[in-house]
This record gives sequence, structure tokens and C-alpha cells, in this order.
Amino acid sequence: MAENATPNTVVIYDGLCGICQQSVRIIKRLDSNHAIEYLDAQIWDEVHSRYPQLTQDAILGQIHVVAPDGQVFVGYEGVRWLTRSLPLVFWLYPILFLPGITWLGPRVYQWIAAHRLTISRTLGIEVVECEGGTCKLHGSAAKVANK
Repeated sequence: MAENATPNTVVIYDGLCGICQQSVRIIKRLDSNHAIEYLDAQIWDEVHSRYPQLTQDAILGQIHVVAPDGQVFVGYEGVRWLTRSLPLVFWLYPILFLPGITWLGPRVYQWIAAHRLTISRTLGIEVVECEGGTCKLHGSAAKVANK
């Protein structure tokens, strides 16, 4: 991306989460326009400087998608926003608003988020042991965050 270019959408994800990493790899493949920027929540100083309204616990618990207008979509809403933004799957976007899907989608997302470490292990995705299903900041990111 050019130095002065602004992405259409920013995805903030937990870089220590195996399912999150795999999801970002899939999103990158689907992002044929290269219009999405990916920001690892473990790099807290950068996340906090760009989005001071977000909290560590929140961003480490669910995907956060920042739209071009600055609106933040979390969890299932973030996935739905991404679907709208990805040329190869944009046709799914209206389906995600159908009755039943709007009820089921957030519940499925929450279940996956709550069990992401077990799911990662089951799928053979490398995982970092984390407390309570979410990973806390590690290394230099933790030092900056604790200042």
C-alpha cells in the first residue's frame, strides 16, 4: 500500500490466535482489491494510538472492523461488514440479514470466539496458550500497554 494511501477498511485481530490468523489469511485471499489493512491487536501501542476508543480486552476477544467512516463493527457485525467489502463474496452480504441468520450468526460467532483455542487445536492450527480463551499482550506490546 502506498505510504499516503488510506485503506477502505481496517481489520483488528488477535495475532496470537490461530483461528484469527487463519481467518486473516482467508480474508487476504478474498481481498482482490487489496483494500483492507490488517492490524494485529498484540501491537497495542499502534492500535491504541490509532483507535484510543477501543480497549485491550475488547479487541482481544473479538474481531474489530473499522469502516472508512470510522464506525467500528465487532464480532459477527464485523464479519458481515467484511463480506460486504470483499468482491468475491459480496453476494453473501444480503443473506446475512435474513431472518434467522441475524439471530443465529452472532450466536455462532460468539461460540466460535469462546472456543477458539480448542477449535484451533482440533483443526491443527498452532496455538499459544492463553487464559480464558483470549490472549493477553505479550513481549514489547505488553510493556507499552502497561505504561
